[in-house]
Amino acid sequence: MVTVWWCASGSTHHSFLPWSETITAEKYVQQTDEMNEKLRLSNSAFLNRWGTILLHDSAKPHVAHPTLRKLNELGSEILPHPPYTPDLSPSDYHLFKHQDEFLREKCFTDQAQVIRGIINLANARVEYSEDQQAMLKVPNTFSVCTNHRGFLMQIMPGDEMYDWLYAINPLLAGQMKIKACTNGTLKSGM
Repeated sequence: MVTVWWCASGSTHHSFLPWSETITAEKYVQQTDEMNEKLRLSNSAFLNRWGTILLHDSAKPHVAHPTLRKLNELGSEILPHPPYTPDLSPSDYHLFKHQDEFLREKCFTDQAQVIRGIINLANARVEYSEDQQAMLKVPNTFSVCTNHRGFLMQIMPGDEMYDWLYAINPLLAGQMKIKACTNGTLKSGM
């Protein structure tokens, strides 16, 4: 089992458990300490100014009393994680999604080789198509988000929203842009 910690610049900390072990609250607290120490050493000005903001699902080790006590002690803010949103979890979306394909043809002789393979995958630089590159220019899910009527919505300037939506549904993006222009709600360079 692997636990990967991410920040805006990418993977910052990872921890592997032996084959037969699963994560417990105590192990998660230990990993939290290790991750916080790495952040403190690498980004002390950022960490000291804002503290850590964590986004993790509601697995038992993440919401156990020892974990919550430790996160409170560290001054960490915990963002709510809506269920069934793998795109909010970088490990689910960027790492585990490709892990099976990456490891499929590999033949490992020991756990150390598996660990090196997964670390290489987590740190890999991916080549993207033009459409994917355009999508990457849009602010990611760690940008400003707000909870609105039970939906997690990302707030972005008008032009960026239409560019993002155009990549998915050009017709809808055009209709929304026309409606915004006629209502006078679109204020930026359109």
